[in-house]
Amino acid sequence: MLNFADKKEDMERRMRNTLYIASALFIALMTVASCGSSEDTEALRLLDEAKEYLEQGRYPMALQSIDSLRRMYPKAIEARKEALGLQQEIELKSAQEELEKVDKLLERAKAEFDSLANVVEAHKKALIATPEELTDLTLKRIERDSMQTKFEVLCAKIHWIHTKQKNDKKNSIRQ
Repeated sequence: MLNFADKKEDMERRMRNTLYIASALFIALMTVASCGSSEDTEALRLLDEAKEYLEQGRYPMALQSIDSLRRMYPKAIEARKEALGLQQEIELKSAQEELEKVDKLLERAKAEFDSLANVVEAHKKALIATPEELTDLTLKRIERDSMQTKFEVLCAKIHWIHTKQKNDKKNSIRQ
């Protein structure tokens, strides 16, 4: 049978063990909490970096920062959500700028094709069209059609992004 001294010693040992376990749990929780905070801080740093690149018009670098954020910090949920919206904005601005360039190239390709087509048509009627002229006309048609396709794809991409943004806004309002 245990005497009073033994019972007291057993109780003190259990209290020390409980204290050690509680201390270890507290340290573990603090470590996990500080890691999460550090992860969020780093994710937000990459998000800010992406925003800076966007403002500078350096779209590939902005997208690379967002990709890094998504790969390296999967638990930084709020930063990832914001990054998705930013990614759409980057894709939109990039597509709009490219559309401007393609539009100019398309107009030039159309004008060159029309001009060459008039010359070749006149030569055909006069029966003096050369194989080189016909080849040049075909190549100009291919260039024009290629630019037209690029133009239409960019327009569709911009339309899709606008639709996605509109749907995202509707969904965020509902939540």
